[in-house]
Amino acid sequence: MGHNPVEELGLPLPSYFLIGVYKFEKENRQGVTKLFPIAQNIVLKGSYTSYFGDEIRRILKEEEAGLILEGTIFHPTVEKYSLNLKEALSLFEEENFAHAKTSCRKILEGIKGIVSEWKTVDGSESLCEKLKSVVNSLYSFASIGGPHAGVVTKEETDFILKTTASLLFYINSLLKNQRIT
Repeated sequence: MGHNPVEELGLPLPSYFLIGVYKFEKENRQGVTKLFPIAQNIVLKGSYTSYFGDEIRRILKEEEAGLILEGTIFHPTVEKYSLNLKEALSLFEEENFAHAKTSCRKILEGIKGIVSEWKTVDGSESLCEKLKSVVNSLYSFASIGGPHAGVVTKEETDFILKTTASLLFYINSLLKNQRIT
């Protein structure tokens, strides 16, 4: 990732610092320096270990997720759940797995209410019933841990988060394209 400014300044390790990161410069094979904006107007607090690089990766991932969510046109029925998803992604990156699961549960609870009224998906009653079953199972799975008693691990929360995100995008597509009755 280029030169470490903490080491270049000769600061003792570990050093505690505040740093404003606004760009990252990288030279390509042709010797041309490219500028990449990073977390403009955000101040990071931390100590130098691998945390510095991890924090930048976390912010970039949050920004990427935010761009995907903001770049998607959501049907009014599920639009509010995109905010819950963005929150869940941020909480997951902060390793706050219990609250990330809670945000996913809010989304799943809303989706449960929406699909419960559906009769068909793509003209199929069977597909509709299977979708309802998937939604109910995922909601049940996500209801273990968080503020409720049970296990909360990174891997299990990651699975719930990714599945919930995929489900939200799928439900959004069904609604926008009027593929349900």
